[in-house]
Amino acid sequence: MKPHLQSTVFTLLERNKSQRQIKRLTGIDPKTIHRSAAVSPS
Repeated sequence: MKPHLQSTVFTLLERNKSQRQIKRLTGIDPKTIHRSAAVSPS
């Protein structure tokens, strides 16, 4: 995943957005979002 999209996903996760909401906003596959959440720095 490109760095700017990854930081967007991290920001949205910190703001308690659901993976489904993040998918709608970014177009990123929910499985990718889930993997990113697992390695999230927070």
